[in-house]
Amino acid sequence: MSEFSNRIDDMSSFTPQEKHRFLQGVLEQVVVKTLDKQTHELHITLKTPYVNDKLIWNDDKKKSKGYALVNGDSKVHVDIDTKKKHIPETETA
Repeated sequence: MSEFSNRIDDMSSFTPQEKHRFLQGVLEQVVVKTLDKQTHELHITLKTPYVNDKLIWNDDKKKSKGYALVNGDSKVHVDIDTKKKHIPETETA
């Protein structure tokens, strides 16, 4: 888990080419719909169901007993209003 966290932190220093390569590896499709001049919808399909996936420990007190991964969703829906200056909440499709 900490290795994954470190990898995510390292992404902030990626070059544009590295970011592009990373996104090609995780994205299946991105559809952008323009609703009006300032509102857009993004429909993102990932290659792997990462969204809201879960890691469940076999024994919470003894982590050495391993864990199970429960798949999440591979689709995300995001509404973006360019008038607002915060990142919107995401919804799974």
